[in-house]
Amino acid sequence: MFEVLQGLDDVHYKIITSKRLDAHERIWLMYKTWADAYHEALGKLANPPITPSPPREALPNVLPPTLQQLKGFCLHLARTVRGRLGDWPCKTTIHGYVTTFYALWLRRTSVAVSTSDKAQVSAYLASNEFLVKCPLVTAERSKPVASFVDVRVLIDAIWRDQPGMRLPRERLQTVYGLQLIAYTSSRPGEIVVSGCHAGTGAALLWRDHEFFLVPNPDDPAHPFIYMHVLFHLLKGFRDNDAKYRSCVFRLDNENLDICPVWTAIMLAMKDKLMPDYATPTELLEPAYITGLWHVTQVIPPMPFRPFASN
Repeated sequence: MFEVLQGLDDVHYKIITSKRLDAHERIWLMYKTWADAYHEALGKLANPPITPSPPREALPNVLPPTLQQLKGFCLHLARTVRGRLGDWPCKTTIHGYVTTFYALWLRRTSVAVSTSDKAQVSAYLASNEFLVKCPLVTAERSKPVASFVDVRVLIDAIWRDQPGMRLPRERLQTVYGLQLIAYTSSRPGEIVVSGCHAGTGAALLWRDHEFFLVPNPDDPAHPFIYMHVLFHLLKGFRDNDAKYRSCVFRLDNENLDICPVWTAIMLAMKDKLMPDYATPTELLEPAYITGLWHVTQVIPPMPFRPFASN
């Protein structure tokens, strides 16, 4: 019975991505700089205050800084972080840094900053007392939005690229990923293997695709072709297959160069995933018209492979 408990007294830390871990390290370095400066200034006082000093290490069960110290850390952030839109940083940037500090403290010590302290810090960041000392920037940074003209230019560059992409499949899968991002505003990590999860193979799989032939009453010889895609790797729910987002696309015969359905069909046939059809023409113009919905079949175990491969 006691053998089961062996090793359970160890400290366990929440698993986070490497990018998030880097963000924690940056904020911790800022806090450590401020805490060290606080202790150094405190040592020079003839009559130091009786209040506890801010902790210099985030070890298990160590209490977080007091409310007064948290506000002082906010002032330190506002005065030291470099702004991009002006001399001062953006208000949302400081809020984000403080929120990250709450998260890293909870992860390292298993002790959370109290809800009342968080509310007071938020109120302080919005107060006139703070804004007089640190007039944070609230302007919006201009973000150019791409149009489908830009998408066409990118796709054309991909097809013309010789040194970077030598194989047609490389171009196809790159174009397909670009089309999905352009049409769905998906994060790249939902489609291809993210740098935070390198080596896991966590990407959009062929099993997440379905292709439908839908009767076309105006032109029975050319049925509509739809593609249904499920995105499982949502932010915050990567380990939960019950959470997903779905999108439906219809083949656009007028714009095949930017149509994700056409590119996916080409990729699927290159991987021999559609045994019912040998060429795209057989799919676009089926030999037998039933007037019924038809779902294309997929050969296992290929569906469990990402659509993009090395």
